[in-house]
Amino acid sequence: MRLPDMLFGRVVRPPSYDAELIDTDLDAINKVTGVVATVRDGRFLGIVAEREEQAIAAREELYKRTHWRI
Repeated sequence: MRLPDMLFGRVVRPPSYDAELIDTDLDAINKVTGVVATVRDGRFLGIVAEREEQAIAAREELYKRTHWRI
């Protein structure tokens, strides 16, 4: 797979500073058109996509598929 010259990223932030990440569905997000990679490191969630609008759409979908304990 050849990557485009430029990639776009977005971050999913927790709803509060001390929120605990309970569950997320990165497999479903990886299937969104244009998504190149997803990243989870503790509470950090990130998305890399081929185009900006794809990164934004994937981030919105990831918000829906992520559960936090506040």
